[in-house]
Amino acid sequence: MADALDAVAARVFGEETSWTTPADVIERLAVQGDIVPTGFAPLDRLFRRGGIPPGRILVIGGPPGSGKTTFASMIVTAVSPKVPVCALFLDEGVEQATVKLGQQLGYDRDKLEAGDKGTVALLRSRLGGISLRLLETDNPDVCLEIAVELAAEVDAPTRLLVLDSVQTIRAAADQKPDPEEREAISAFMWLTRRLAKKHDLVVIATAQLNRPAYSNRKTSKDINPLAMFAGSRAIEHACDVAVLLDEPDDDGIVRFVIPRNRLGEKGRFSARLNMDRATFVHVDDAVAEQERCTQADRDAEQSLDKLGERIIAVLRKHERLNRAAIHERVGGQSQRLSDALDGLEARGVAVWDSGPRNSKLWKLK
Repeated sequence: MADALDAVAARVFGEETSWTTPADVIERLAVQGDIVPTGFAPLDRLFRRGGIPPGRILVIGGPPGSGKTTFASMIVTAVSPKVPVCALFLDEGVEQATVKLGQQLGYDRDKLEAGDKGTVALLRSRLGGISLRLLETDNPDVCLEIAVELAAEVDAPTRLLVLDSVQTIRAAADQKPDPEEREAISAFMWLTRRLAKKHDLVVIATAQLNRPAYSNRKTSKDINPLAMFAGSRAIEHACDVAVLLDEPDDDGIVRFVIPRNRLGEKGRFSARLNMDRATFVHVDDAVAEQERCTQADRDAEQSLDKLGERIIAVLRKHERLNRAAIHERVGGQSQRLSDALDGLEARGVAVWDSGPRNSKLWKLK
């Protein structure tokens, strides 16, 4: 019976498909390599075993500039002294990825990018004891399978593979560069999942988000976090852990949301992005919330000031306008208009006279 089922599965899904039993699965788990902590405590605390087991995929998603590649390279820096790491930074490129790793180890970015001999020599010495291999990105034939082969040939019980990013790396059978090609992204994710299990690889991948997920903060709140990935829903279904990053605020604070975690609990936390060191530093959520509120207050105050400037410009041209006439000319929300007029009155910039039907006729003082 089992042979007949295997034959049907192979005919429908391909030769790689086969049946298994719970006993076989448990036996595989017993011989898999050690878990790999990411090195970032707020995230590792959400995992039941404190890290990621071999054969599992963690996807880091975020808008441009959110620091998703920075976070991936932070994991590389933390893991590589203990676990062999292979990385394909197709988005970032090997040069920029290496500079970022150097920053995380404490070296100056400008000196690294300028090729300062002393700094380069120190970094080379520091990286000498680290098992890290970067796949060159200027080869047009570079693909997922080559990256997996590079990682699989390392003789170690546990290995980490970094893929940057889901939308730009392609499988050998599909080298189309279109980042919105849903079928290609789906094929990439499911192939990554199969190869990760086959070779016992821990995979860290970055992924772009759909533009509506970050272009408008108001509408993005209504979007299911797991539907934010650009290109294909296969990203959310194939990964074991999804980590989503917001855009940094003016204080560099980024909110991390973990809407999927098959290895533990869902959660959220905040961290400050340090651009000089290319690192995230965990920030207490209460402090982060306070800073976000302070920033929101500053933004609201600036917006009110700009509205007040528009009102002043209108009153210079038209004296003695009622509130409705001012609103027609400057627009904006009704309550904010009232707040702006009250502010101008409090500062002694504008005053009002009584008009028809108890209305106020505004003018500059």
